[in-house]
Amino acid sequence: MAVFFETEEPTGLHFQVHGPFQLTDNRANIKRDDPWNTLLIGEVSTLLAESLPVLRDGGLIKRSFLEVMPNASDDLPEPWQPLLAAVVKTFQEQALLPAFTGGQACSCRLWHDVAAVIKSHRNFHRIASSVVLTMNEAAKHDETIGLYGFRTQGRTQDP
Repeated sequence: MAVFFETEEPTGLHFQVHGPFQLTDNRANIKRDDPWNTLLIGEVSTLLAESLPVLRDGGLIKRSFLEVMPNASDDLPEPWQPLLAAVVKTFQEQALLPAFTGGQACSCRLWHDVAAVIKSHRNFHRIASSVVLTMNEAAKHDETIGLYGFRTQGRTQDP
C-alpha cells in the first residue's frame, strides 16, 4: 500500500495500490472509517474489474496474472474485501479464464473439482487418467493444483 510513499497498511493483496488515501496522524496506515478512503477502495475495485476484459483482450490473463489476483485463500483485511468481491463477480460473469480447450470461459462454466467432473462428464473414465497424471506431475515438482487446475507455486504477500 502506498500513498506517495510506502505505508505499513496490510492489504493482503499481491500487487501495489497507490492513491491519495487519507492517512493516520503517524502516516503509517490509512484511516479505516474515512468515507473518502471507502470511496477510493470502491473505485479501485471498479477499476480492477473493468480492466479484466481489456487485459484478456490483450492476451495478458495467464497463470502468472491469476496468481496475483485476490482469491478466497488470501487473508484480506475488511477494507480490501471489495476488491475480492469485484474480481469474483467479474470472473463469474465474463469469459476471462483461459480454458483447457482454448479461448476463455467464465468461472461459472468451469469444473471446480473432481466430483463435478464425474457428475457432468459421461466420458469421465477416459479423461480421469490425464487428471491424475497432471496431479502426479505437479506433486513431482512440489507444486499444488490451484483454482481451475492452474498450477501455483509459492505465492508471496505484498510486493
